[in-house]
Parts: sequence; structure tokens; C-alpha cells
Amino acid sequence: CSMHKFNIKLDDFSEDNASDLEMSLGKVNKHIIDNSLKEDMIWQLSVVYGVYLGELMLRTYAARYGYKWIVKDGEPVLKKEEGYEMCPVVKVYKRLTGDETENVLSFFNVGKYVADGSIKKKMNKDKNTK
Repeated sequence: CSMHKFNIKLDDFSEDNASDLEMSLGKVNKHIIDNSLKEDMIWQLSVVYGVYLGELMLRTYAARYGYKWIVKDGEPVLKKEEGYEMCPVVKVYKRLTGDETENVLSFFNVGKYVADGSIKKKMNKDKNTK
């Protein structure tokens, strides 16, 4: 299975690449469904594109809030002390095996609020208003 046919070009770490990645993964998802790729191939693609997604998140916003790569149970995840974990590899896997509701662009965007802590404040506010 050659990924060249999808014309996936992720040559830098600009924020625009998050939407390019989502569009490309949608094409790969269709290819996986149409050709029933083996599980190990899907996981390999998930690691490659998930690490790219995570690195994109780190370089555009997450690193400045103290996030870095760690390996948890053999999987690379983004984490900071006293912070949430973000799992871009799992997200890409879900996108490749699921549908557009597993959108990696949304994951990238919500990650900004996870990284800066504002999602936690919002969750606490919502909890206190119930």
C-alpha cells in the first residue's frame, strides 16, 4: 500500500497542516475500508500520522504549556506534570478506522484548550452551575 497515491504532503509544522492532515486521513480511511487493510498496517499508519499530529501540536502550542512526549504502555502520548494526556496516535487510529466524527482537526483545536488549562476551568464552571 503506497501512501504516495494520496498526495499527503506534510513538509512543515504550520497550523494549516492540521486541516490538510484531516483531509488526507479521510482519503486513507476510504482506502482502508475499500481494501480492508490489515490491522498492523493501520496501526503503523496511525503511529506515523499520530506522531506528526502530536509534534504539530507541540510545536504550535503545547510545548509552551509544558507538554512533552512520554511513552505510556508502549504508546507515545503528550503529557505534562499535573496535566491531561493527549493521545494523537489513538486519535488518528480512530480516524482511520472510524468516520469523520473522529476529526483530527477538531482534536488539534480542542487540544489548545487542554494545553492552556482553559478546558479544565470550563468543566469546573459547568459542574458548579448544575
